[in-house]
Amino acid sequence: GSQVQLQRRIQSLRAEQEQIKQTAMLNSAENDKLEHRQAELEEHLKLMHEKLQSSRRDATRKFQLRMGEVKADADKKLQATDSVLLKIKKNVEKKLAISAQHRQEFDERYQAIRSQHKQLVGQLKGRHTQQTQELE
Repeated sequence: GSQVQLQRRIQSLRAEQEQIKQTAMLNSAENDKLEHRQAELEEHLKLMHEKLQSSRRDATRKFQLRMGEVKADADKKLQATDSVLLKIKKNVEKKLAISAQHRQEFDERYQAIRSQHKQLVGQLKGRHTQQTQELE
């Protein structure tokens, strides 16, 4: 009976060993699949990261281009405004110069008229004095 028991025990152990081999092979295949999937995911993540970096670079470049355009436009408008202001300034200065010239001419005419007036008043006083003396 002891031999039969040993025989059964050996068969049982061989069956268990075969089961373990099968499980190990399945686990090995599953492991290979998981490692393959892991490698795929890493590659995918690397590509996504590169796309993100590229997208950021593009966005930065577009932003810098746009800012350059905005600055150029602002500079152009500022130059145009400066040009207009300079023309206005020159125009005002010209008018002020003309106004100053007119004022000087007016002052000269006023002085001439005043001196003529003083002469006439002097002449009238002289005549008045002369006529008064003649009457006496």
